[in-house]
Amino acid sequence: MTEEIIFHKVKKDDAVNDILDQIVKDIEDGLLREGDALPTERMMAEQMGVSRPVVREALHALRLLGIIHSIQGGANYITEDFDNCLITPLTLLFRMNRSTVTQVQQLRSSLEMESAFLAAEKCTGADAVELEEYLRKLEQAENDREKASLDREFHLKIASIADNPMIYQVLCASSVLIENMITDIRALVMEKEKSTKGIDQEHRNLVRAITEHNVRDATQRMGEHMLTVTGYVRTIEENHRSHGEA
Repeated sequence: MTEEIIFHKVKKDDAVNDILDQIVKDIEDGLLREGDALPTERMMAEQMGVSRPVVREALHALRLLGIIHSIQGGANYITEDFDNCLITPLTLLFRMNRSTVTQVQQLRSSLEMESAFLAAEKCTGADAVELEEYLRKLEQAENDREKASLDREFHLKIASIADNPMIYQVLCASSVLIENMITDIRALVMEKEKSTKGIDQEHRNLVRAITEHNVRDATQRMGEHMLTVTGYVRTIEENHRSHGEA
């Protein structure tokens, strides 16, 4: 693939952005696919008519965005996981704005509600079977960490049924960001809910609404579920803050 990619000359006054545009366009057109190697910096610089430092700056930006990754020795490859491309940029954005974990959870909540709405519209028979299987596994999970992992998969399954790549990717990024800000957040929530099994019931209500194609109820059920999670996130954040100040 590397030998087949031919880049055109770029405008010297906007070289970095032009390089970014070319690579993104090649990905869109299928000339570059997941896992493909990019030409060497020297080859790219010669084809584009710029210096290697300019190419290196563009590649650094692509790496920061998660579009490419590098291996030892300097080779650059198109990512094999576009779903997680937004994690680093969103992390930087929230850090620069000094966002709290509660604010990140609020973003996640709005996306989860929209994905539930869309999932209720688009849920197929096969999707319904998978959701029911997730419910069974969640209710039979023997420890909080296992249940937390299944919970994440369950929510991403709903987002995948919604069939909106932007919602899915931002939801993935916001969920990972929350989990990075508070270690084992899902396991902590599951542990607090152990006695009442409230989250299991919320999941059942949500799946019923989605599989019955009740978009209004699905949105409401997801909203109720997110209120529960947001309450625990806020409590955990406050506890972390008070311990940090102590």
